[in-house]
Amino acid sequence: MGIIDRLKCLFSGHSWSNWKYNTDSECVQKRKCMRAGCRATEVRVKHAESEPTLTENHPCAKVVRCKRCHIPLGESKMICDFNNGKCRRCGRDEPPSAPAKTNGVDYSKWREICDPHPDENKRKTSRPK
Repeated sequence: MGIIDRLKCLFSGHSWSNWKYNTDSECVQKRKCMRAGCRATEVRVKHAESEPTLTENHPCAKVVRCKRCHIPLGESKMICDFNNGKCRRCGRDEPPSAPAKTNGVDYSKWREICDPHPDENKRKTSRPK
């Protein structure tokens, strides 16, 4: 590596190649400096989100997975599909909507989120923003 190339990498930065995946099933990308004699490399992880799909653990839980490595990305959750006071998929009761029964809090704007882990039996609710 000539002194000019060494100075270019040192002061003005490397001349990077395009990011490339190691394999089709991994999310690790690598790139290297294209200047002769320079061995600088960079590594990053870049996932590709898929559409939310139902999980096997719970009928109302959906998860977004990576298209390449298939790991879950983010939290697994889905809004229950209530019909006549019960969820059509998991059978949960709809949260109360009458403010008189709930100390003045209007639950009709709340969304119930089913826990993807039914063995823990925890209910989660979230207020709309």
